[in-house]
Amino acid sequence: MGPDPVLDQIIDLRAWSVRLPLRRRLHHASADTTFLHSVIARISLSDGTSGWGEIRANGEYATGEGLSVMVDALLATRCEGPAEEVAGWLLERSVLAAAVVDAALWDARSRRSGRPLHTLLEERFGLAPGPGSVRTHAQIMFTDDHTVVRSALDQGFRKLKVRVGGAVDDDLLRLGAVRRAAGPQVEITVDANGGWSTDQALAALPGLADLGITWVEQPVRTAAELAVVREQAGPVRLRADESIHGPEDLDALEGAVDGVHLKLEKSGTVERLFRLAAVCTARGLDVALGQMDQGRLGCAHTTQLASALGLATAELWGCADVTDDLASPLTLREGAVLVPAGPLTVDLPPHAEEIR
Repeated sequence: MGPDPVLDQIIDLRAWSVRLPLRRRLHHASADTTFLHSVIARISLSDGTSGWGEIRANGEYATGEGLSVMVDALLATRCEGPAEEVAGWLLERSVLAAAVVDAALWDARSRRSGRPLHTLLEERFGLAPGPGSVRTHAQIMFTDDHTVVRSALDQGFRKLKVRVGGAVDDDLLRLGAVRRAAGPQVEITVDANGGWSTDQALAALPGLADLGITWVEQPVRTAAELAVVREQAGPVRLRADESIHGPEDLDALEGAVDGVHLKLEKSGTVERLFRLAAVCTARGLDVALGQMDQGRLGCAHTTQLASALGLATAELWGCADVTDDLASPLTLREGAVLVPAGPLTVDLPPHAEEIR
């Protein structure tokens, strides 16, 4: 199912800024916050269909954009016209603004069809039917508290993603505690968010290998530094996140990483994201799909994308610590997110501030 130029005519676009409080502080090498700052968009189409989208705005370390850029683009955009043209116009000004409107557009298409989004995407891109649930991981921040690990295991998670990027000795001590609490069968990856220097990353590699760490994500900042680390990585595989936004970044990453972590927030539209995933796969890179931590509306959208792409690695449970969400619940079962059978119900809170 491709875009319908007749039906996909935007007649109204509204957006709100919402702070979603967290029960636990989000803290890693590039972020330290007690709330997620989401932008919620609702578009109305000429056939009477509406759709909702959510994108987190306080994640500049990964997206390169802040809230002000996103808001300025939304304020300046034409609120009426062919949806594809509106998204293209936004892309020139703000990838995040384009992403939230594009998410709302696909949500509207799903509501119009009465079918889950992943089935529309599978038709659009010629993909095999996706699974009814998608495995994800639990995030372990800067802690060695074994009760945090045990809580994740009790929820059925068998994949853990541990934040590193500080002093290497401290990071390895924490990872050792996590491994002991998790046991040998649990898959552990680490994410430094570019927080290590090249020397630190190289010093960490033997300890990471000894602990059975399968992937280290963005251990250093630049593609050139990644290449140096990969030469000595041994059994530990490297994944780029902050270093990969679009196909223009792939040449620099050639031979520097084993995989990539893609996000809608970095691509801007589903079309661009899926095309990038195909190019990365063709280049022999392992593709993971993720998102910025955000509310359930955004997590549900990423879950639909992950199901359509059929990826083995997906980051979907960024809503876990949101205490006052605005969308209907998602279901986590044995470490996997059930793919919603349709769009979520959205109820904007009283403190949502309309962008106008």
